[in-house]
Amino acid sequence: MHKLVFTAIGLFIIASLVLVLTEKDKPQTIEILALKENRSLLISDNDENVIITLFLSQKDSFFTAVDYIQSCRIEDDEEEIELEVIDIIAGNEVLYKGNNYWQYQFVLGFHEVFVRDSILEFADARCVVEYENDVELAIAIGGITLCLTDICQTVHLDFLRLFGNTEILSEGERLASITIELENRGFDTVMIKGIETYVTGMDISLDNGSIIIDGESEPITIESFRLPPGDGVLCNFKVNFVTDSLPVYRFPLFITYEYLGIEYKLIIDDFPYFRKAPFYEVDDAIVATYLYHY
Repeated sequence: MHKLVFTAIGLFIIASLVLVLTEKDKPQTIEILALKENRSLLISDNDENVIITLFLSQKDSFFTAVDYIQSCRIEDDEEEIELEVIDIIAGNEVLYKGNNYWQYQFVLGFHEVFVRDSILEFADARCVVEYENDVELAIAIGGITLCLTDICQTVHLDFLRLFGNTEILSEGERLASITIELENRGFDTVMIKGIETYVTGMDISLDNGSIIIDGESEPITIESFRLPPGDGVLCNFKVNFVTDSLPVYRFPLFITYEYLGIEYKLIIDDFPYFRKAPFYEVDDAIVATYLYHY
């Protein structure tokens, strides 16, 4: 009888040790997500920052410790640019497919911007962060264009208001058009000649614009875009997306105009025209994933 009891106890201890060792050796995983989008950013000086938002399945880890980071860059298959992780800001907890993730904003800065009046386009960009423990976090972030140029003070043309308009499609809400009110502050006629955003997969042109007069829309003509001194105009420009384009929320505007026979640009800094809560009505195709096993 005693022999059976000791045997049972021995088997229990062995089984417990096996369970403990198995559980201890079970690999752990940190899952990191990014929501891909197409965006354009105006970089006018070295103090400008690029914000990359990531979502981690573990709240505290070396991935969000700035001191562990050795280098950072944004790249695609054609080119790359080195950046510095200035700060990592913790955000809210979000839910995706029944799992909890913690939001972190990686604040990236420029060491020095040597090139001016240049457009750096990363059509299929990755954010790559290298850590001290030889871990490399590389995750797709969509398309990003860096517009390296100074904002020149223009005295002839200015804008009074600017906002985005959205539409509801089967795949969810997206930007449909932008509305802007322009005003001629010069002493002669201003001729609007073009508008550009430098967003991958998206186009805005004068051909798809209309002028709003007393609540009614009229197609833009060459004459309607000749603004006499002191005159203003409220315009709406339709946004054209290429097939299967990623979401677009933020971009600057470059408006080319002619004044006294000389071309100028009115540059309006980038800002979000609209925003959705993370993972709300999200298309799984725009969710990029990085897995770290330890």
